Amino acid sequence: MSNAPELELIYGALAEIDKKLGKIDEALRELIYPVLSEIAVKYEDTNKELKKLNEILETYLSGIHRRMWEVSP
Repeated sequence: MSNAPELELIYGALAEIDKKLGKIDEALRELIYPVLSEIAVKYEDTNKELKKLNEILETYLSGIHRRMWEVSP
């Protein structure tokens, strides 16, 4: 008794599953990658703005600290 027909069915089914998974992967790439790319750009922009705000805050606090030492007895 040969298992060849059953193996052919299994390999055929696996090939179909692989093909469908490939289509799912392609669809996800089309949907997800643009969104992830947009998130990365927004994160980078937000990070730049936070760095600018941090510099402003450091400058401001440094000025306050300097003035506190100037007026201390």
